[in-house]
Amino acid sequence: MMKENDFEQAAAFLPDRLRQAARQMTEEQKEQCEEFRLRAGQPFAACCGGQIVHLPPQGPPQIVTREDLELLVARCTGRSAHTYARQIAQGYLSLPGGRRLGLCGEGIVDQRGELLSFRSYTGANLRLARQVRGVADPLLPYLETEEGPGGVLILSPPGGGKTTLLRELVRHYSQQYNVALLDERGEVAACRDGVPQYDVGPHTDVNTGWEKSQAIQAALRALGPQLMAADEITTEKDADAIIGAHGCGCRFLATAHGAEPQDLLRRPVYRRLLEAGVFGRLAVIRRRGRQRQYLVYGIREARDDEMAGGGADFSVLRLRWVFDQLYAGPADGGVKVLCGRVGASAI
Repeated sequence: MMKENDFEQAAAFLPDRLRQAARQMTEEQKEQCEEFRLRAGQPFAACCGGQIVHLPPQGPPQIVTREDLELLVARCTGRSAHTYARQIAQGYLSLPGGRRLGLCGEGIVDQRGELLSFRSYTGANLRLARQVRGVADPLLPYLETEEGPGGVLILSPPGGGKTTLLRELVRHYSQQYNVALLDERGEVAACRDGVPQYDVGPHTDVNTGWEKSQAIQAALRALGPQLMAADEITTEKDADAIIGAHGCGCRFLATAHGAEPQDLLRRPVYRRLLEAGVFGRLAVIRRRGRQRQYLVYGIREARDDEMAGGGADFSVLRLRWVFDQLYAGPADGGVKVLCGRVGASAI
């Protein structure tokens, strides 16, 4: 649950007139607020429990201007945008307390076509962060094997709650294991002056602000982790480092963008990680109105009899993986996902 000062601290980055509009939200809306949306020439809006609310809630909405966007970025960078040039060139800014500002606009690119900066901003997404203690508790019995945590991948669309669940798993497993948290964008632990602003457990070592692949190598050499945790695995370089660390006996907690288990099979990075056996469990988060549904799947190699009739799928994906549903909250019955197909006739 979001505390009132969490909302106020996020709203403090907004231009004054937009901040006043945000403060007119009801207490329930403030508690459910997940992000502020600013688009040049469009109404100022907030996402509350999966619903869009134009601000202020009563009366005509405030229209966002280009000057509003410039002022927002100035406040988020302490009026020193050049200091954050590397982050801005990646389309985001990490803010205190695990908050994040996503940016879009008219880009300035180099000769290779890579973004250097923005000539002007067309929109911004100020995402609020929160720690929801206990959100992982119902899932825990299904995430472990006889050897302990079975390597857990968390899957949901953007804004689905992956980072919140990852943070809780880190906090839980840190009670028993040495955990290396590879917090590249500072969203999981939200370190400030070296101190995590969120509770990530007593035995968690945090590497923040640098590339995951480098942080993995450093952790292996010096920290002796039993578990590593990383938000949003996206690159081949990350996959190489994870597979190497997995071969050294380290297990992983990680997140990925996607809606359903079969989405992983369409992405080369995750197909490699599955083939290497890095993950034994998949936690999927789905939005159901204002609520979230959590499902846990066991990941295993398919038996020959399960592949019957599925040759076309397997020849395309070149995988032999089955996702067995182990848990659903609220329960909706057990389902197997066979190489991208739900309820396949072969099962």
